[in-house]
Amino acid sequence: MSLIRQKASKSVERNSLSIKLILVNKKGDVLDESEAWQALVDCFKKHPTLDVHQAEIGPNKDGE
Repeated sequence: MSLIRQKASKSVERNSLSIKLILVNKKGDVLDESEAWQALVDCFKKHPTLDVHQAEIGPNKDGE
């Protein structure tokens, strides 16, 4: 499992939430870690109040 962070942080201290997501590719293709990170960042890119700061990304071993 890898920890991926935004390169430029807007603030040193921030209130945050940790959310566990199970991502799947709708075409059935295997997800690449960097592709998953970029997709997550893109989802929030234009959000007026939320930003993605870091994510733990790895294989879904629970089989959910």
